[in-house]
Amino acid sequence: MTILAISFLVVFAVVLAAVSLGWSVVEAQQKKKVVGMLAAVAGEKAANETTVLKDPSSEGQDQLNRILAQLDLSAKLQTQIQQAGLDWTTGKLMLTMVIAAAIGAVLGCV
Repeated sequence: MTILAISFLVVFAVVLAAVSLGWSVVEAQQKKKVVGMLAAVAGEKAANETTVLKDPSSEGQDQLNRILAQLDLSAKLQTQIQQAGLDWTTGKLMLTMVIAAAIGAVLGCV
């Protein structure tokens, strides 16, 4: 019974930490957006200009990105990433998916 309680507390702590981290990221993005809007209203020129699309060829390709390109999965994933409005690489997406799958498998086994 104590193992179950300890497992629950560990999972609960991990979930709380993830929510806290996510919340701080969202708050930082909102703060940055509001500061930019206030600067635009004040007539100040924006410090940095962002583009909607980025050029994936400008980034150095690592091993995972090259493998994904060979599997013809890279273009499809990059389209999905752009439609989601993220600035991730396909390698970062795949790494995140693998980590999430591993965590899910461990939690499922427990």
